[in-house]
Amino acid sequence: MARLLPIERVEATVWAMVPSFLLYAVVALWCFHEPRALRAATWVWGSALVVGLTLWLLGVRT
Repeated sequence: MARLLPIERVEATVWAMVPSFLLYAVVALWCFHEPRALRAATWVWGSALVVGLTLWLLGVRT
């Protein structure tokens, strides 16, 4: 999200971190609620791979 915001790098980083805390809390609560650990691990690792690939394709913001 910080790479897509049209503001300064530092401000974009801060604004991108704000919703990430909520997202991490929701994912952590869901992982503890999910009865199957393999399903939780698959979703977490799968989404991490998708986000990582997306960031790699976006490249470095200059």
